[in-house]
Amino acid sequence: MIGRARHLHDNGLFDCYLAERHRQPIDPPTAEHLADCEACAARYAELAKVMDGVRAEGDAEADAIFTPERLRAQHHQIARRIETVARPARVISFPLQVVGRTITASESSLRNRIPIARSFSLTCGLWMISPVR
Repeated sequence: MIGRARHLHDNGLFDCYLAERHRQPIDPPTAEHLADCEACAARYAELAKVMDGVRAEGDAEADAIFTPERLRAQHHQIARRIETVARPARVISFPLQVVGRTITASESSLRNRIPIARSFSLTCGLWMISPVR
C-alpha cells in the first residue's frame, strides 16, 4: 500500500461486496488496499457477513411466503392469461333498434340538462360576485 494512508469508505466496501457478489472484478487499487490494510479487510469481512445474513433471511422469508403451491397456482394463472391473449377478441353485437333508442334517449336527456346547467352556473357566478352574501 504505497501512498494510500486513508481507509476505505463504507460505500467503497459495499461496491466491492456487490462486485464480488456479481462475479465482477474489484477495482485494483481497492483490492490492493484490502489486501494490505487489516482494518479495512476486517470491516469488509464484517460487511460481507452482515449482507450475507440479510440475504439469507430475505430468501427464507420469500420461501415461506411463496410456497411451491402458491407459485404453481400463479404459474397456471399466468398460463391461462397467455392463452387468452392468443385468441381473438369476442365481439358482442347489439340489435340496432336498442342502440338507436339508447342514443336518442341520452341525447334528449343531455339537451334538457344543458340549459339547467347554464342557469345554475350563471346563478353561482352572480352569487360569487355579489357584495352581500
